[in-house]
Amino acid sequence: SFKITHHSPYKIQGNDLYMQLKINQRTWETGGVVYFDAPSGFFKVKIPKLIKLGSLLKFSKKGFPADRFRPAGNLFAKIVLDKESSVHVG
Repeated sequence: SFKITHHSPYKIQGNDLYMQLKINQRTWETGGVVYFDAPSGFFKVKIPKLIKLGSLLKFSKKGFPADRFRPAGNLFAKIVLDKESSVHVG
């Protein structure tokens, strides 16, 4: 089972879940593959080179699972730069 607490990285809107997908500077500049764990399982996502920060990636039917009362929700991942893993060369 899956629980969301007030400390959860997910925000809920209806059956949809929203999260931040942190990518490092190099992945943002060159593109690449990112792996992350979500309530509906483990994901592998191809990140396009210089993707617009703040854009949302949609994973259909990967939010709250369907039940007899409602359809499955979607998972939306907002692309953000991970400041902690950025490497600055100067």
